[in-house]
Amino acid sequence: MKAKAVKIISIFLIMIIDLLLLTRVTYFRYYEPSSPTLLKATIKDNKMVISFNVNEQQLNNKVYCTIKDNDDLPKNTDKTWVLSKNNQCSFEISKNTYKAYVMSSDNKVIFVDGSDKIGSITKFEVNKNKIYLAINDTYTPTLTLDYIGNVKSDIKWTSNDNKIASVDGNGKIKGISKGETKIIAALMDKEISIDVIVTDLIVKKPKEFSNKKQYLPCGKYSKEENDLLDTILEDRINTVGYKTRAGAVEAARFLPLEFPYKIRYFSENGREATNGVQGEGRYYNKGLYLHSSRFKNIKKTAHGPQTWGCSIYSNPSHGKRANGLDCSGFISWVLLNAGFDVGDIGAGLAPHLDLTDYGQRINFNYDVVKSGKVKVGDLLSSGGVNGGHIAMIAGEDDTYYYVAESLWTPPNVSVGIYKYAKKTIFNRYYYVVLMDSYYKEDGKLTKLWYKEVWIMDFIEEFIEDNIKVIVITFIIIFVVLALYFILREKKTYEIVECQSNGGYFERSITYKNDKDSCDLIINAGSKPTSTYTLKVKKVKISRKNNIEILVENKKLSDETKESFTNPYCKIKFNFPCNDVYVKDNHNRIYSLLNNVN
Repeated sequence: MKAKAVKIISIFLIMIIDLLLLTRVTYFRYYEPSSPTLLKATIKDNKMVISFNVNEQQLNNKVYCTIKDNDDLPKNTDKTWVLSKNNQCSFEISKNTYKAYVMSSDNKVIFVDGSDKIGSITKFEVNKNKIYLAINDTYTPTLTLDYIGNVKSDIKWTSNDNKIASVDGNGKIKGISKGETKIIAALMDKEISIDVIVTDLIVKKPKEFSNKKQYLPCGKYSKEENDLLDTILEDRINTVGYKTRAGAVEAARFLPLEFPYKIRYFSENGREATNGVQGEGRYYNKGLYLHSSRFKNIKKTAHGPQTWGCSIYSNPSHGKRANGLDCSGFISWVLLNAGFDVGDIGAGLAPHLDLTDYGQRINFNYDVVKSGKVKVGDLLSSGGVNGGHIAMIAGEDDTYYYVAESLWTPPNVSVGIYKYAKKTIFNRYYYVVLMDSYYKEDGKLTKLWYKEVWIMDFIEEFIEDNIKVIVITFIIIFVVLALYFILREKKTYEIVECQSNGGYFERSITYKNDKDSCDLIINAGSKPTSTYTLKVKKVKISRKNNIEILVENKKLSDETKESFTNPYCKIKFNFPCNDVYVKDNHNRIYSLLNNVN
């Protein structure tokens, strides 16, 4: 009985021990810190999301996350640690490189591989999706780029057809030949496409208006070409700002600079505001007046209709001439195309409304010039109550105002841009009309239509604009040099004889020179103590026909003590020699001969 009790107690104790062991294993199993796996960082809703897997069976599976925008390893005690939820953490990020970390409950810090390389583009736009270029003209679009995380802004630019338009690594687009193509800007998974139309209907803006341009021929343009020119003009104005000062200036620059022909001054046959006549010295409509399809805009004529460049009778001039624009006709056309409906009115200082009444008209003098009040886009006026002249300042630099106007006096009988010195311009224009209150906004105003560049920029632009000429010039130079080296007479020499003779002679050189060749004999006599030989080791010929000869004077043997020898060499050159310089292998000078016959 006693033995049986002991046995039962023993079994019971064993069971208790097994249970304790099992509990201990289970405790450590379920309370051991869980190490996160499958760590990754992604971008979602402009946030960095850190996700992972853990053993959900383990009770001790708390995981913390943090991010750093530097290389400092986070400490366990940092207050930036965030407890994960549903195996994820989320952090707001900006334009920076971030490194993500997780930490399990045992304070083990783990870097999330690849977190420092992720980023997302939130905005990728271009200021213009369609551009119009003259051949050899350039344009650099403005890109807007917003992103979060790590995004390298090395945009890849490509052209679908480099024969029509090219683009460099900075996005500078250049018109090559007439046609249409697309320029692509690519960054990561984003792409922007820009339509490029290269046309010969316009020219690259010159730095100054050329009065040598040909006058516009009659009927030069088709309806489609007129339409395209209208679109280009509209694009130019919209780019800098419709209904802005800059828009008016851009319209004033278009005909004198980008349009390839001169528009003749034409003394008007009337205007809408007086006798209702349209299109004769004036064209109070948007766009260019180049094709008969524009006749639909003409409600009343005196002797037309005729487009710009076509002959029509002028009442004031009492004769026929090419239709065009008079001074106020040009300025009112400019303002209308820029978005300012001033009406088809005249220029000058009349008791009724005219163009000078749209701004603040003040007397023009040098004090006004120095005041800084005068801006590009302001109007200039001269004349009196019986008529006057109106123009617009289309550019300025430190010395000049560049004035857009239609002039009637030879040789400047056309719409053009003419420069006037700031110190004397008020002798020509008595009034300036300050237009700040009329334009309201400046838009993207530029003082000049071209950028003033530093010397390196100038060189770069010169090379770009003249690359074909430069390449052809280099080819011509290369061919000429190649032909020169091929065809030129080669300078050669011949060692006629070189040996050792008996007899005793002192060291000497015989030198014969004529216009076609020279003959040289080098004698190297020796005392009668041994036998010598003479050998030409090197002959050097300079561009100036100077000859340098290195000879080797060598003892052959000492066997014949009484031998008298005279080593010599005969050398014949196929050209006349100038200086002849001879030395031996011990650098001892034999002789320097200067034009000796």
